[in-house]
Amino acid sequence: MSRGFKRDIPGTKAAKFLDKRSFRSIDGHDLLFGADKGVRRQQIMDRDGQNCRVCGAHALERLGMGEWRHLENEHNNFRRCDCMEGGQWAHHSCHFKADHPGVIWSKRT
Repeated sequence: MSRGFKRDIPGTKAAKFLDKRSFRSIDGHDLLFGADKGVRRQQIMDRDGQNCRVCGAHALERLGMGEWRHLENEHNNFRRCDCMEGGQWAHHSCHFKADHPGVIWSKRT
């Protein structure tokens, strides 16, 4: 199963996901695809009040400043899920400083 999670068929039906690939795992985690990712992104942005959870400043998505940051923590046994508890809103730069410090972007030549 995707990312090591097993499907909870009754739980998945009850969740009424929009994308047929999305599912709820037997341990209660959501694994989302397509339109369901967009819905969850909006839910996380609304929950966090469009504020970066790393630095605390306002991070508006439509200006390209904010994005959904996945957390790898005890909530999901260090596996990446799409649950509300496993994500937070962050500036693009804060996200990359915190989670991807070795990534260096360069211009295409």
